[in-house]
Amino acid sequence: MDFLSGLRIKTKLMLMITIPLVAMLYFSINILLEQNQQQEEMEKLGELSVLVGNLSRLIHETQKERGASAGVTGSKGKKFAEMLPKQRKVTDQRITELKSGLSSLNPDRYGKRFAKQLAAFLADIEQLAATRDQVSRLALPLPKVVGWYTAMNAKLLAVVENMPHVVSDAELVAKITAYVNYLQSKERTGIERAVLSATFGGDRFAPGMYKKFIELVAAQNNFIHVFNAMASASDKKIYLTMMKHESVAQVETMRKTAFEKAQSGGFGIDAEQWFKTMTLKINQLKQVDDQLSEGIADRSAELLEGATLLFRFYLLLVVVLFGRTVWM
Repeated sequence: MDFLSGLRIKTKLMLMITIPLVAMLYFSINILLEQNQQQEEMEKLGELSVLVGNLSRLIHETQKERGASAGVTGSKGKKFAEMLPKQRKVTDQRITELKSGLSSLNPDRYGKRFAKQLAAFLADIEQLAATRDQVSRLALPLPKVVGWYTAMNAKLLAVVENMPHVVSDAELVAKITAYVNYLQSKERTGIERAVLSATFGGDRFAPGMYKKFIELVAAQNNFIHVFNAMASASDKKIYLTMMKHESVAQVETMRKTAFEKAQSGGFGIDAEQWFKTMTLKINQLKQVDDQLSEGIADRSAELLEGATLLFRFYLLLVVVLFGRTVWM
């Protein structure tokens, strides 16, 4: 107390101001760091949204290539002979687009797990030519044909599944989680197209394929159930609207025939007609996919803009308050 009584009034006032000034700086810096973190999250999500768009377009084509490859294998080369080479060219175009987009992306920015999963998928892409050669020579059994493409697509989807880990906004996490489950359902639809393309091509279920078919239908329903539980009302409306397409009912009719004649075979369904009909349905699913992806990108852009404006506002406020307090 004797120490304080000996100080001038100016010095005492400065000491009185120092404590609240330091406290203000501490809390202000914390707020600025939080806003900066959210801004970085939205920037990362924006980059990932572009990547996911490229991945989604690629998987849509690899799903078609899987179906055509299975059709060639199941029919011993009698079906899909003209379709498969054309589809491979489209897939190659999507691969080129993906690699072009990856040239400006730093995978390590999103963590070691993301970088590892992306590298694993790209390694499969490098093995695609060898697998295609085996399919063309009918050197692979049907389960391995379907299995190889499915494993590659699973690695692709694993990259997409990292999206919810990038952000902390609850609404956006729910939106992305719904989207991921939707993609998983769409992938099972693509596998179903491949399995029944081969089945109808051979006019019977190959060993283990009927069980696979049942599992695929159940998995699609389960993933869509999760999607409906997590998605917004507007996203669910988009899905329901697209599923009113006539191809959806036609697919259900062909499915019913597959179930009813699973033991005897003799389905009476042309494999290429099934492929075209199922592709029409999957194209409807792709339109939903595009709108869901666009919705995530738009929402992340909104949050990025908001976080950027809020960060600048807090920064200006801190500078003004700090300067005013020091001046006083």
